Amino acid sequence: NPIATPTETTVYTVEYEDLCGDPLSSSYTVNVETVEVEINEESPLITCATPNQGITFNSSFEDLDIQWTNDSGEAVPNGPDGFITVDEGGLYVLNVSVQDACFASDSVLVLEDIQEYPVTLNADGIINCASNNASVSADVNSDAQVVWSASTGASFSETADPLVIQANSSGTFFIEVTNPNSGCVTTDEVTIALDIEAPFVEAGTSDSLSCENPLLIIPGVFFNTEFDSFWSTIDGNLLDTSDPVFPTVSGPGVYYLTVTNPANFCSAVDSVEIKLDGNTGIDINDVQIPNIITANNDNLNEELKPYLLSDIGFELKDVMQNIDIQVYNRWGNLVYEASDASYWTGESDGVKLESGTYFYKMTFEITCGEQTKFNRNGFVQLIREK
Repeated sequence: NPIATPTETTVYTVEYEDLCGDPLSSSYTVNVETVEVEINEESPLITCATPNQGITFNSSFEDLDIQWTNDSGEAVPNGPDGFITVDEGGLYVLNVSVQDACFASDSVLVLEDIQEYPVTLNADGIINCASNNASVSADVNSDAQVVWSASTGASFSETADPLVIQANSSGTFFIEVTNPNSGCVTTDEVTIALDIEAPFVEAGTSDSLSCENPLLIIPGVFFNTEFDSFWSTIDGNLLDTSDPVFPTVSGPGVYYLTVTNPANFCSAVDSVEIKLDGNTGIDINDVQIPNIITANNDNLNEELKPYLLSDIGFELKDVMQNIDIQVYNRWGNLVYEASDASYWTGESDGVKLESGTYFYKMTFEITCGEQTKFNRNGFVQLIREK
């Protein structure tokens, strides 16, 4: 009873004699089947899109003893079918055996690509009264696939550059970046601020002009003087706005103060009405022209200047317009002419005239109260000390 343990298929021959002593022989073939195993997958790839990979195999035998290990030599558990599912790259080795007598092995290298594309959003500008959009750009690999979105109520427009959008409102804007090779996703967000606060402005308190007070500094004006400002009027008369907190006006009407914050370009307008005291006026018959002037620099009777008989100290020029003055010598020659309320002081083109009698023509209009035209011709005596 011989026992054969061949490692490969072998033919065995037995020679013997029959009962008659004749030689005989018989041949027996012992077939040896080797254990073969082959992993089906070639270089499977783990990515963010496919974070798990199944590894399977085929074998020439069933009822195998199976053992999987990773490249650290650690055992990797397998399922009932002997297959494994992995979520990390590396070398995986499969060892199989049959009754601890026949052995086979195979291995597979699992690749891994979980590269992310870092992204940073940059905002250029805010939404204010001068600009209703702002640019948002992404600093990211140009191969990235991007998806833009915005918070509720916010809106944006895409541009020719997929990495740049125009924010059309304030709000938070988001980007989702995908590496097309690995499927890995990164995100970022940026907030566009809103600044449309209008400045506070108070154009002052309503007041009244009068003939006694034909000029008025508007009282009660208040605003942030670091902001830009300007006064305007349609029916009034602005005399001086060099200090916008203390504007001077000389006519009734509505005056508007516009204030702009240079930081956000937002403006606010307020108005104030300046009235004319209807109970005041100037009687044209109260206007007098002096008949003597003394051009001697004593500040008394120095000019051919109209005045009010009832109030000699009142500055009539403040309520005069369309003024025209002409002065002639005794031969009828024009020696002085003015239309800008420059009164005659006894000179002609800067030359001091001699004492004597001169003839004048003077016309102007009184603007205080009911507008009245004054027209007077007369003689005036020029006295000049020698």
